[in-house]
This record gives sequence, C-alpha cells and structure tokens, in this order.
Amino acid sequence: MKGFIRFSVILILGKKFMVESKELIKKKVEQQLQSNTQVEASNVSVEVADDGGKVILEGSVPYLSAKQAVTEVTKRVFGVREVENNLEVVHVEPFSSYADENLEADVREALFLSSVLQEDNIDVEVREGVVTLLGSVSDYWKKSRALELATQVRGVKNVVDELAVVPTRGSTDEQIALDVLATLDRDISADIDQIDVHVDNGRVVFDGVVSSWIAKNAAKRAAESTAGVKDIVDNLSIRY
Repeated sequence: MKGFIRFSVILILGKKFMVESKELIKKKVEQQLQSNTQVEASNVSVEVADDGGKVILEGSVPYLSAKQAVTEVTKRVFGVREVENNLEVVHVEPFSSYADENLEADVREALFLSSVLQEDNIDVEVREGVVTLLGSVSDYWKKSRALELATQVRGVKNVVDELAVVPTRGSTDEQIALDVLATLDRDISADIDQIDVHVDNGRVVFDGVVSSWIAKNAAKRAAESTAGVKDIVDNLSIRY
C-alpha cells in the first residue's frame, strides 16, 4: 500500500479511540506552523515519537513568547497528546541591546504597569537573559499572569518561577476541591466526569484522561482562578 494509514482504531474497554499516524501528525503540525502568521517557525523542525502522540520541536525562535506560541499552535493539531519543546531562543538583534540590567528594568516596568499585580510582592533577577521572579502573590492566577508578562518582554531567554502563592484568606482543602469542581461543572469545555481532583494543603492535583487539550486547559484554568490554591499539578493525559 502506498502512502500511509491516516489513523487506526484502538478498542479499549469497549471504547473506540482514533489514533493518527505519526507521519500525518508531523505533516499537519508543519502545515499548522507554516500557515499561522502569529508564529515564527522558519527555523523549527518537527519530529513525532513512535507512539504517534508526542511531538518534539527542535530549532530556534527569535523570542521566548514565540517559543510558547509554537507549543500552543502544535497542541491544536488532532492527535497530539504531548509536546516536547526544545527550541532555543536566539535573538536577531544585537545582544548589547539586551543587557541584563535593561531586561530587569523592562520586566519590572511590565509588572508595574499591570494593575492587577501592583499590590503584590514580586522581585526580579536577571542573569544572562534568564529572568527569575521571586516573592509572593495572593492568587495563583496572578502568578500565571506575572510569568506571562515576563515572557513577553523582548530579549528574555527564559523565565524561572520562584513565586510563592500566599492567599489572603483561608480556605480548607475540601472547600477548594468543591470550588474547583463547581467551576469545571459550569465550563462547557471541561470533561468533569473524567477528572479526579485531590487537594492537600492548597496543592491541587488533577488525575484522569480527557478528550482534548481544550479540556486539559479548562482544568488548570479552573484551579488557577480558585481562592486558596497554592500550587497545581496536572497529571491529566489526553486520549482522542
């Protein structure tokens, strides 16, 4: 038979799951990256592991935000269950314009200009283009926002998260779990019946199998916005 098999059907416990061939996943990811004007992927190579579900990205991009964008675009391709992003950030501008002291000032300004972070205690350190965020925030979603803002600063090669979440009001583990489940239940994109939620001292752990990256992201989003959450561990796997 010429060409390749588009997909196979696996029967597990009476359920059918569609599994794309690794060749087709590779082709679709490459096409997705090439056709998306929001990402710079001219120096990105795509490989797919033998099991067909793990995509490995190699090469370089000009900015850290571009590296994350490539990951997000790759996740949108049907059949992708895991993304290993090994892309290196290689700036096209002269390196002198990205001296550590300039980067630190730019990151501090980005955080200061965010109205939701002005009351939090965030410090910034930069070494050889790598930004480390230290200190504390009152909610987990603020931690995510701070990391996102630092990532978007031009010249940053990587962001290290050393932020602690220190809630301003107490919540029991039971209440946190109930609040997370209630948020998932209201979310049309979540697979609440396929997700197990465990909470220990404010640390939310997700286990289970979901049907898409959309459902996987919905779980994390639900925990991020819940009061009292200090940490999130996402053990969810994807099965199409």
